[in-house]
Amino acid sequence: MKIKYLYFAWLLCSISLPVFSQDSAYIFNQGNAAQNAQAWINGKFTSSYLQTFRGTSAAGTRHHDFFGGTATSAGGNLRWSFNLTGTESGSNKGSDFKLVNYADNGTVLSTPLSIDRASGVVSINNNLLLNHQTANIISFNAVGLGAPTFNTHSPGSKINLFDSNLSATSAGYDIGIQTLHMWFGIPSAESARGFIYYAGETQVGRIDGLGSSEWKGQGRFKGWYTSGTGPATEIGYYNDRATIIGYDRTPATASYVPLYLAGGTSASAFKTVFITNTGVGINSGAAIPQSELSVNGTITAKRIRVTQTGWPDYVFAKDYVLPGLDKVEEFIKKNQHLEGIPAAAIVEKEGMDVGEMNKKLLEKVEELTLYLIEQNKKIKELEAWKKQQEQSQK
Repeated sequence: MKIKYLYFAWLLCSISLPVFSQDSAYIFNQGNAAQNAQAWINGKFTSSYLQTFRGTSAAGTRHHDFFGGTATSAGGNLRWSFNLTGTESGSNKGSDFKLVNYADNGTVLSTPLSIDRASGVVSINNNLLLNHQTANIISFNAVGLGAPTFNTHSPGSKINLFDSNLSATSAGYDIGIQTLHMWFGIPSAESARGFIYYAGETQVGRIDGLGSSEWKGQGRFKGWYTSGTGPATEIGYYNDRATIIGYDRTPATASYVPLYLAGGTSASAFKTVFITNTGVGINSGAAIPQSELSVNGTITAKRIRVTQTGWPDYVFAKDYVLPGLDKVEEFIKKNQHLEGIPAAAIVEKEGMDVGEMNKKLLEKVEELTLYLIEQNKKIKELEAWKKQQEQSQK
């Protein structure tokens, strides 16, 4: 009978062993003082409250480890750990939280997540920072600058919105940075892709993959951009003037380029303005203007002012030789036009200089005036002679 009781007591002690540590220290129901003991549980562990107090260090102290297989502090199965990093120095400094991942051999791979205790700034992979101290800020590590490249999001891409069939010639829909610039990227250069701006559900603007744009509202340009390269139409405000120019800013060869404007009511009913280095052509299509102003059509104006030198007041000078009417008649019979006035065939072919023609016409009017004065003198002389003859016959 005693043997049975002894066996039962031994069995109870054997069953109770997992409650105690494998070492000699007793840890059951100890809540006021730390016990120098270890425990190993092969199974589910449930607790309503779990504390660790290993402290912190400059290099980091592991508080909770996750293993991919058999748990051993020196083995290669360690995969993740919760760490406290940074020595405490007052002002809430130190004991920052870090999530660390490990390689197959147990060495540290990286720190995918860290949280600064003092500021609350969250760092993901030491690259993405989430900061809510003074504003809602999402910032990226400055390392890695560059324009978008095919088949990769490095080094310039910072936010990948959508990967669209990455290939050797296309990237995704990304936001990134390069030296001195921020960029938005789409997979390929084509008009079907681009950026659309909405006001509510209404599209108010669009920029496509070829750089073309369309806007529903108005636009204002209050400055002048001079850092571009190559030929372009430039619109801006420069030297106290609203300005539209065609200009090629290729370094060392910068120069103006022709500017073409067109408008109308249909595909066939329109007018054009073509500005080149030779002049301005109105309604002349793509034909190069042959003078400072070429108009293919009618000019309507209330007033035209022509400034020109050499006005023919010289006709009234004392030394001016007035052509004889017999010579004038001879020239007309031979050439069918006045001397100094272009022939009809020349005007039809080459046009005429309005200012020069006005000078010539005024010259002829002034000459005609002199002829009339001479004729008037002769008429008066004849009238006086006639009167004298009539009186002598009485």
